[in-house]
Amino acid sequence: MKSRILFGVFCLVVFPQVSLAGNCPDPETIRLRELPRELEWTVDEQTTLEELLAVKSLYAVRISNYGEYVTCHYTTYQWPVKLDAKPLRAACLILPDAGHWTSTDSGQLVCQEEDVNRCGYRLECNN
Repeated sequence: MKSRILFGVFCLVVFPQVSLAGNCPDPETIRLRELPRELEWTVDEQTTLEELLAVKSLYAVRISNYGEYVTCHYTTYQWPVKLDAKPLRAACLILPDAGHWTSTDSGQLVCQEEDVNRCGYRLECNN
């Protein structure tokens, strides 16, 4: 019994932990302001709350800066809105979890799925 507990603690310390698997929020989730709390969600300073709450559909998903944050691109009635999310914990990276992704020279992973709602990602954290 004691050796099992020690092994469990060892595994928690040595091996990375996956703490969240998800997708970009759907428009209804954004309108209800129920975004996943494991991530810090931001928009650029020109985006108003009215524009953010008017999102219609997700059209692109990118993981940027070698896993530092994920970007969800939405249509609205006027112009597109970009919603960024980064892990709250500094020791976490965002990695692709579902869908077909292509890497770019600039450190982005771009989801290539026709239905971008299939573009899943996960947080992988050390510690």
